[in-house]
Amino acid sequence: MSSPRGTRIANAALGEEIDSVNAIYGSKVAAAATSVAGSSSNNNNPNGSQDSRGAAADDDHLVLQMPGQSVSFLLSFPHDYPDSCPRAEGTQSTGQLGKGQGQAAVELVRHSLDTVWTPGSVCLFDLIEEAGPLLVQLQQQQRQRQDGAGGSKSGGRGVATIKAEESESVAQHLRPEEEEEERARCGGQEDARRIPAADWSVSDAITEKKSVFVARCARVSDKAGAGAGAGAATSLLADLLATNKKVAAATHNISAWRMRMGGERGVTVQDCDDDGETAAGARLLRLMQLMDVWDAVVVVSRWYGGVKLGPDRFRLINQAAREALLRAGFGEVGEEEKRGKGGKKRGKK
Repeated sequence: MSSPRGTRIANAALGEEIDSVNAIYGSKVAAAATSVAGSSSNNNNPNGSQDSRGAAADDDHLVLQMPGQSVSFLLSFPHDYPDSCPRAEGTQSTGQLGKGQGQAAVELVRHSLDTVWTPGSVCLFDLIEEAGPLLVQLQQQQRQRQDGAGGSKSGGRGVATIKAEESESVAQHLRPEEEEEERARCGGQEDARRIPAADWSVSDAITEKKSVFVARCARVSDKAGAGAGAGAATSLLADLLATNKKVAAATHNISAWRMRMGGERGVTVQDCDDDGETAAGARLLRLMQLMDVWDAVVVVSRWYGGVKLGPDRFRLINQAAREALLRAGFGEVGEEEKRGKGGKKRGKK
């Protein structure tokens, strides 16, 4: 199997895993290393170069670009992966990391590999989810040291805001009855009733072992305020289920939404719903965060075909959601399509 850079991956499990993570995070996240000897890991990480020399000739070498970050790593995968654990050889590019931070980042990735890998199970997706936030914290600490205890106002606040949003999302997801009470108290539901029907952008249907996945994305206005925005999101989902019998009959309707009121420094609210597909809602919300999507609702409908798909279902859910987001004009590709076609959207409900 070939990677996005055209270099052949010998390990079939790794090749499929590369396709999966690139479908979720974007095509530039994981790719086979074109040259191990010439990688910058040998310059940035002496331990990494030593590991590289000790790697077997039939190992696969992968460059992993952390989603939303400028740092990338060189990883080696034994021929019997996932039965054997992959290794972090070093940094391929240190990006915005400061001097001396490359080694710390590599050690962080190695620790994450030790945490997420289990014999016989692929771990690339889990590695990204485990190491990504830790690398953000590492860069935050670096900025704080550079700017002093009271510095890094803009960068530190950005990371803190993301962490606060993630914590808020988890809390809301675990206490839906409190979330509902808060929406009612703020008057969001009443305002949402006055919001017109959504203009949904729809992905192509993805069929895998008789299961079918279709995603929809709609923009949500922020004019009514945070409470109304939250109510608007749930109202749009309820309206979709009430007016589309096929969607209502789906086995699962996984959803996520994000709202930002009053500009970049205003109130931010976000939430997700698995609808019985455990952990799928949080992954869908994570995709919206990585694509920096705001003021939007995404719902992925799955019609179960009778065959369990395992972890591959998360790739398919996010693949469909990504397509719907792009068609709605979110993300680089979506904006280009929108400009090139005079603002027309495809695949309306």
